[in-house]
Amino acid sequence: MPPETVTIAGKQYIMPPKTVTIAGKQYPTDITTLDLRHVTIEGGIAPGIFAGLSSLTELDLERATIEGCIYPGAFQDLVSLTSLNLESATIRGNIAPGAFQDLVSLTSLNLSYAKIGSIAPDAFACLSSLTTLNLGYAKIEGGIAPGIFAGLSSLTELHLERATIEGCIYPGAFQDLVSLTSLNLESATIRGNIAPGAFRDLVSLTSLSFMYSTIEGGIAPGTFAGLSSLTTLNLGYTKIEGGIVPDAFAGLSSLTKLHLEGATINGSIAPDAFAGLPSLTKLHLEDAKIEGGIAPGAFAGLSSLTELDLKYATIRGNIAPGTFAGLSSLTSLSLSGAKIEGGIVPGAFQDLVSLTSLSLKYSEGDIALGTFAGLSSLTKLYISYSFGEKGIAPGTFAGLSSLTTLDLTYAKVGIAPGAFQDLVSLTSLILRHSTIEGDIAPGAFADLSSLTELDLDSATINGGIAPGAFADLSSLTKLDLTGTIIGSIATGAFGLTIVGLDPSSNNDDLTSRFIKFNKDRDKVFENVHQSFGLAKELLNIVGNYLAPNNLPPFANHAFLKICLSGKAKVGLVDRAAAAAGSVTSQSAHHADAAGQASRHADAAGQFLRHVDAAGQAPHHVDAAAAGMTPESAHHVDAAGGKSPRHADAAAGGLVDRAEEGAAAAAGSVTSQPAHHVDAAGPMGDLEAVVDTTSQ
Repeated sequence: MPPETVTIAGKQYIMPPKTVTIAGKQYPTDITTLDLRHVTIEGGIAPGIFAGLSSLTELDLERATIEGCIYPGAFQDLVSLTSLNLESATIRGNIAPGAFQDLVSLTSLNLSYAKIGSIAPDAFACLSSLTTLNLGYAKIEGGIAPGIFAGLSSLTELHLERATIEGCIYPGAFQDLVSLTSLNLESATIRGNIAPGAFRDLVSLTSLSFMYSTIEGGIAPGTFAGLSSLTTLNLGYTKIEGGIVPDAFAGLSSLTKLHLEGATINGSIAPDAFAGLPSLTKLHLEDAKIEGGIAPGAFAGLSSLTELDLKYATIRGNIAPGTFAGLSSLTSLSLSGAKIEGGIVPGAFQDLVSLTSLSLKYSEGDIALGTFAGLSSLTKLYISYSFGEKGIAPGTFAGLSSLTTLDLTYAKVGIAPGAFQDLVSLTSLILRHSTIEGDIAPGAFADLSSLTELDLDSATINGGIAPGAFADLSSLTKLDLTGTIIGSIATGAFGLTIVGLDPSSNNDDLTSRFIKFNKDRDKVFENVHQSFGLAKELLNIVGNYLAPNNLPPFANHAFLKICLSGKAKVGLVDRAAAAAGSVTSQSAHHADAAGQASRHADAAGQFLRHVDAAGQAPHHVDAAAAGMTPESAHHVDAAGGKSPRHADAAAGGLVDRAEEGAAAAAGSVTSQPAHHVDAAGPMGDLEAVVDTTSQ
């Protein structure tokens, strides 16, 4: 702004700038921002204190001490002000009606953390441009009375988080807030109750949060009446005295999400507690403490609800038949880790005709017969860590004809014949880390004709696997026995036609028929064919070791792909088998005696990806003159020690530097690859195709 001038006797003179004195200090009147943080204003803020500051857009009174009231006309002349900050200010008196009446351009007012004697009705009158009002952490004496927000027709955000409201929120408390879309009362303390009709004027409100608040007077019927646009209501971790009464949420016709997770409900969830919520699709009650239990009919009226979350909730009493009445659209129910003092009564889920997923993971106690009655649409059932001491009784899963996935991870179970009755659609049975008491007997998996995957990863079978235990699994394509501990395996226990078998990293005590431990610190995979009548594709024995000279035959099998990776070792396959063409090594990184060829047939044309000078050894370069097979991990070098990690020749003889090397009489062989796999040494990844047609 150009300086003000005056003409006297035909000559112009620059006038000194106009100033205003505030709290004993002068400020020019043409400033746009004014910092009054931490100042003390004696006598309050009276009319005229900011006179002449018509260009001011920002006024900061953070942590100011105002010794008196904020009077009507206190902000006279501040017609350009858009932001007023009174955060953490101490206002000894009250905010009088009309205190902000001259702030016609104000869009943001911050009174968070402020200590206010009281806010009079019409205190915010005439703030027609205000869009954001922050009263977070403020202490509001006398509650929120009708008219306190009168005139704030443009307000879209109101913050009352952590506010202490010393009294009730009265009917008409939010009068004139027709544009408000978000109201935040998180962690607020409301000393009185929220009266019916308190929110009736908030016709545009879409989000209301009371998270972590304490509502000492409870929630009365009609509390939320008038909130026809509300879509999300958050009462998570609130303390609600008196429970949730019938029609507590009546009138919320647009609500789609209701959060009560972590809430402490000092009372019951009464019948029709959620009546009047026709649009609700998701209800959160995880971690909630429901001191009075859930009454039958509590969820009546929630015809659109598709997801109900009660995981880790503490529920006094039981879950009885009728508890879930009215939830005709529910597809997902989680009770994982829930503490249900009276248990789940048989028939409790009978009204959930559309339920497809049910989780009871980490649940306590036994599961009674008839618990799952009526769940004809259920496709996924998770019962990890469950079943108590009694195991799975025959008929436990009766009626679950649509179930495709059953997860019993970490469950302690006994699998008796008929345990999986009616599970004709089941394709995946997961028993990872489970403890199976007793034997897996013939008929244990009866009715599981559609099962394609059986996961026993790290399971403990305290009994044994009897002959024909898996005879009913005609569709099985994958069996995972990784790390499984089995008491005993009978001859012919499996007899499967499967695509994938994974008994990798098994415990040493998986019986001598399966894995042994020899004096060379090698686990020996031996005689496995007596237990496994394999017929197809893949055997993964990662982490195990094959016995020297014992690559076992597998009944009824033409080509078995064996995966040996990581720290696995493989013993020598005898030359007779190799000569007969029954073993084909597919190990990569192998060269012939001259170091010129890799990944192709040897002199005899019998070995893929392998060259042998004499056609005699399947895994090593053979010295043509001596017919020897070096057994060093990284191959033998007879060229004077020039190749790294190899033995070399000195004066016509080999000096073997490998752990299990051999000597070559002629010393004429030079192997060049550094990553050769030896019959006895450690190796990298190896795939071998075993032709057992002749066996």
